[in-house]
Amino acid sequence: MDIRNLKIKSIMPIHFTKMHGAGNDFIVIDNRTYQLNDAAAAQCAKQVCHRRFGIGADGILLLDSGRHADFQMRYYNSDGSRSFCANGARCLARFAYHRGIVGKAMIFEADDGRHEAVIVGRAVRLHMTDPAMVDLNRTITAYPRAETVHSINTGTQHAVLHSDDVMQEDVVHHGRVLRHHSLFQPLGTNVNFVQTMDTSRIAVRTYEKGVEAETLSCGTGAVAAVAVMTLLDEIEPPVMVHTRSGETFSVNFTRNGSVIRGVTLEGSAHIVYDGEFLEENLD
Repeated sequence: MDIRNLKIKSIMPIHFTKMHGAGNDFIVIDNRTYQLNDAAAAQCAKQVCHRRFGIGADGILLLDSGRHADFQMRYYNSDGSRSFCANGARCLARFAYHRGIVGKAMIFEADDGRHEAVIVGRAVRLHMTDPAMVDLNRTITAYPRAETVHSINTGTQHAVLHSDDVMQEDVVHHGRVLRHHSLFQPLGTNVNFVQTMDTSRIAVRTYEKGVEAETLSCGTGAVAAVAVMTLLDEIEPPVMVHTRSGETFSVNFTRNGSVIRGVTLEGSAHIVYDGEFLEENLD
């Protein structure tokens, strides 16, 4: 059934699960029941992700039937834009396991390709697509001073900057400037500020496009930061990534020169509560 074709719309409840991965929070919907199309899902994200007028989240996750996999993932940022989200993928994997849709090992389809995921207690190990579009050591003048910026795609586009003290960075202001810089147009970029703690630990803070704010963690951003810092020979995987939320990720892969393969991202995926909202929020 397509709920947007129903005549009585205000009383139709849509069931959801609130989840978060290291503070990156989501509204998860089993869309096999509701069959929200792309436009409806984008509008839903804008409405229910609002932290004053909705439920509040960084984005929504839809679980659809898979054509050639266990299920299909769709992710929408809180502004309604669609992208891939690694933290969201880990949460959706745990959701699918928790609901009995899949076993502990699964394969699903996402906007950036096919992924494998494995449940490890309350954590999820996600197999990522290989990084692409690597561009290191670009100098830009978006700040009052020149900055060296590295860009990479880890399922979505990221810029990576080194920071001597990541906790002192003005992530929202500087991140927004870089997110809209001409170098990254027309689609824009996520922006990660990275402090190297030692050869196996880094701290990362991320400004996320689509959310248009700093999030408490970013999975694709963590992978982007580890990949870039490894290619710059500052660290060596496996690497522990410390996030703004206080939780950590483990990122691992193999490197052969400038080629990175077999990327995994492992971290917690928390189920917070179940609830429902009315379908009038799609108007």
